[in-house]
Amino acid sequence: MQGKILIVNGGSSSLKFQLMEAKTKEVLASGLAERIEIDGSFTIKTKEGKFTIKKDLNNHKDAIQLLIEQLKEKKVINSLSELVGIGHRIVQGGEIFKTSSIIDKDNLKKVRELSKLAPLHNPGEADIIEAFQTLLPEVKNVGVFDTSFHQTMNEEEYLYAVPKEWYTKYDVRRYGAHGTSHKYITNKMKEITGKDDVNLVICHLGNGSSLSAIKNSKVINTSMGLTPLAGLIMGTRSGDLDPAIVGYMSQQTNKSAEKIVDELNHNSGLLALSEISSDMRDIRAEAAKGNPVAKRTIRMFAKRIATYIVDYANQIGEQLDGIVFTAGIGENSEQIREAIINQVKILDIKLCEERNDQEYESYIKISSDESAIDLFAIRTNEELVIANELLELIS
Repeated sequence: MQGKILIVNGGSSSLKFQLMEAKTKEVLASGLAERIEIDGSFTIKTKEGKFTIKKDLNNHKDAIQLLIEQLKEKKVINSLSELVGIGHRIVQGGEIFKTSSIIDKDNLKKVRELSKLAPLHNPGEADIIEAFQTLLPEVKNVGVFDTSFHQTMNEEEYLYAVPKEWYTKYDVRRYGAHGTSHKYITNKMKEITGKDDVNLVICHLGNGSSLSAIKNSKVINTSMGLTPLAGLIMGTRSGDLDPAIVGYMSQQTNKSAEKIVDELNHNSGLLALSEISSDMRDIRAEAAKGNPVAKRTIRMFAKRIATYIVDYANQIGEQLDGIVFTAGIGENSEQIREAIINQVKILDIKLCEERNDQEYESYIKISSDESAIDLFAIRTNEELVIANELLELIS
């Protein structure tokens, strides 16, 4: 297809973007509008360099108007008629959006209705789509949902042991997240192994982290739940804990349950355990100095992941084609990868320290030749998945 496509990852006060050539997927420009509704900052990077603009952005529509102006001013697009589609990452698709979909006015209403399941994410994403529909009414918008790739889980994995009406009336179930990244890794491993179907445990480890169990190239389980708070220890999120803690701390502190959940989302995880930072790089630096709290934090982070790896390998029940590390920590921290593998005691997996320490571009095999399961670090590319889904739907 000729023309250009725009890939958008929006938040409540930010908007990340990439402009690509539709035919080749070459990135022509990328950038970030942030501090929307505060004081506004806009950065755009092209082949000519990186440019930053400070400007009040009262809403997402202002940010998008500035984005359009800058794409034309920097001559990465000559006319808006060159833009053939816009792809959006949307966190929550519920059971409504089992696949990527064109977002017309009716579907936009459904995205807003799903905000009850993702109040921190879906409203901002819906505002961005609405602004594009207003400013560029001729251009199709496509939603690629973080939850869609996980829709292949069966009832035994996605149902909680709670009253039935919680699910039937209030939609309480496991949805998962990071599905776009898990899908990219699955497809990349099919390419690496030359197989049509692969069995994998994928470790998406960043400020937000999740694991998925992939059997025959389909998700059978994933660590995040109704919301991205469940599962692993994350930057500022607690991950799995006794749900009675919410009620107990609400009583003890006279804070609402909503406020306690907010603290579990924003003041917990690595930040709370380490009392240093939510950033694993800072914690690793302190651990290297001998800080015992930092060392304990890393062990706890690694042990939780290792427990999930063993559980998911058991659930898959067949020979794994790989255990894959991806996202910010998984791609870039050889020390954390080693710490995790050292905690996996029963799968007979062996790390090759030399390979694990090597620089790489797209992916690298980090297991030794004696390992019973291949280990990989792979750089994820969610934007490429969104681009492919967008082009498939508008072609």
